[in-house]
Amino acid sequence: MGKIKKLPLKIQQKLIDSFIQYVIESVMEAFSRLKRCNPTGRSIMLKDLKFLKQRIEDLVKTWGFKMSFDSYFSLIMNYVNAWYYGCDDLYSFLFDNNIEYKYWLGISNTSPIFNDLPRRQRKDFTQKVEDKYYSDFEKIISNLSEDK
Repeated sequence: MGKIKKLPLKIQQKLIDSFIQYVIESVMEAFSRLKRCNPTGRSIMLKDLKFLKQRIEDLVKTWGFKMSFDSYFSLIMNYVNAWYYGCDDLYSFLFDNNIEYKYWLGISNTSPIFNDLPRRQRKDFTQKVEDKYYSDFEKIISNLSEDK
């Protein structure tokens, strides 16, 4: 039998990076689907994320890699904390970080700060957010049609 060749280092790192990205997206998807949450639950989410990050970094070190996953975990930790944001900060967070629409729904459905707004203010803010998502979507479609 022949010797099994190792994958090049760059490919191994890319595989690890893709795996971590998939894990983070899966966790964010799960968090966004929550129907109810409270501050204790959000606190536990953050502790779980810190633990997950540490365990992944430890595992990757045992494979002989020194990689940082701060950017992935920073985004999801900020997503968990966005639950506490007021309208202006939430709007900035959503669009400065290109947060997908479905994740916005996860925050809007459970955030006590957002849901405690007067009905008219909540409706106006929701419309502002949806208008922005819609205009961004139109730009993408426009760019795709120009590329043809």
